[in-house]
Amino acid sequence: MKKKRALFILGTILILYAAYNIIRMNLVETDGGAWVSSLINQEGFAPLIVPEEEISIDTSLDNSIANQNIPDQIIIPKINLNAPVEIAQAVTTILDDKEYIQYLIPEEFAAGFHENSAPLGEIGNTVISGHHNAYGEVFADLDKLEIGDVIYLYSKGNLYQYTVATTMILPEKDEPLEVRLENARWILPSNDERITLVTCWPANSNTHRLIIVALPLQSGQITSTQEPCNEIELEQLMDQFLNTYSKARYYSQYAYEYSSGKKDLIIDLFTLKNSVSEFDENHCLETQKSTLEEYMDALMLQAGFKQVGYQGEEYLKVEDLIESYETLLGSYVGTENESDFHEFLMDLQRAGSTDHSDGSENITARNKEEQSLNIREKATSNSRFLGSLPPGSSTVVIGKSLDENWLLIPHKDALGWINAEFVELNTPLSMIPVVLNQIIPQAGS
Repeated sequence: MKKKRALFILGTILILYAAYNIIRMNLVETDGGAWVSSLINQEGFAPLIVPEEEISIDTSLDNSIANQNIPDQIIIPKINLNAPVEIAQAVTTILDDKEYIQYLIPEEFAAGFHENSAPLGEIGNTVISGHHNAYGEVFADLDKLEIGDVIYLYSKGNLYQYTVATTMILPEKDEPLEVRLENARWILPSNDERITLVTCWPANSNTHRLIIVALPLQSGQITSTQEPCNEIELEQLMDQFLNTYSKARYYSQYAYEYSSGKKDLIIDLFTLKNSVSEFDENHCLETQKSTLEEYMDALMLQAGFKQVGYQGEEYLKVEDLIESYETLLGSYVGTENESDFHEFLMDLQRAGSTDHSDGSENITARNKEEQSLNIREKATSNSRFLGSLPPGSSTVVIGKSLDENWLLIPHKDALGWINAEFVELNTPLSMIPVVLNQIIPQAGS
C-alpha cells in the first residue's frame, strides 16, 4: 500500500512539473520583469504586433518624455469622444523563436500612445490604440469616422489637428502570420507626419482590425481663385470669432438665469449661428468656423432638452459634447484673449437676454389631424409604437431629425418621435434644434 501511494505521489509530481514547463515555454519575461503570453491575441494588448527589428526601442523615453509632444488627450466631436491618452508600454513576445513587439493598452476609458512611435508635430507615425468593447470602450464608435472627419490631439495644452485620410477594416483572426504582419505595417514608422488609430472590429467577434490614418489639417488652405489671408484680415476674423463665441458661451452659461422660457434662447442661438456664415469669405478660419457652428448646434439641442427638464443619457451626451467643443474653441481663442473674453461676457450679462416673446416659453407642436398621431421609438415610420398624441393636443418639441421629417418629444419618462408633416409648430421648422447623430443615432446617417 505504501509503495502504491509513493508511486502515485511521484506520478503527480511529474505531471505537475511537466505542466509547469509547458506553461513556462509559453511565457517570456519583459525588461520590466512582467511575464506575458506568447499568444498574440492576449486580451489587454493592442490588436497588432510588429517584428522587434522594425521598431526602434527608445529605452530613454521615460527620461525624455517631458520634452516631447506626447499626446495626452484625444477629442473627436463626430463620435462624441473626449478621452485621456496614456502611454501604451511596449513589451516583447516570442512566436516561433522570433521576437515581436506588442503594446499594453490602458484597461480603462483611455487610449494608449505607442511609446516608441512619433511625437505629435514631427515627421513619423504617431500610433494610438484603444479597446472598443472592453475596459471603458474608448474606441467603441471609431468605425463611424469617414474621410474628412477631424481628429484633435493635445499635448501639454497644445492642440494638434488631423483630418482622416484613410479608413481600413482588415481581416486578422485566424489569418496567416504573414497577413497579420502586413496589417501591422500601418503602425510602423513613416516618412511623413501622420497619426494612426487602431482598434478591433466588430464588437461581437473582434475578427478584424480597424485602422484609421489621419494627416495634419492644413488650416487656411487657399484655392487658386482666392486671395491669401493676410495678418490684418486674420486679426479682424479672430475678433469676429471671439465676439460670436462669447455670445454663444453667454447663452450657455448665463442666459438661463434671465428667462424661464428656452424658445427665445434657441432663436438667439439660431440667429447667431447664421451670422457665422457672413464672415471669412476666404475660408481663412474654416475649421474654427465649423467647430463654432457645431458648438451652437449642441447648445441649441441642450436648450431643447432643458425645455422639459430631461436629464437622461442623451442630455448627458450633449453636455459632454459641449465640453469638448469649449475645449477646442478655447484653444483657438488663446489665453491672450481671455481678458477680452470675460469683459465681453460681462457686457452681455448686464444687457440680459433678448425677448422674442409671443406668449409661449417653449417650442410646441399641435396635432392638426382628426386622428391620433403615432409616437415612435425611432425616427422612422416602421419603428416600435410607443403611444399617441390625440387630435388637437400639443406637446413640447425638443428637436428635429437630421432629415427634418421627425420631431423628438418627451413621452412619459423617456423620448419619442412624431412625424413633422402632421403637426402645427409655433416656431419655424428651420429654427428647431437638430438632434445630432452622435447623441441619438438615426437611420440613414
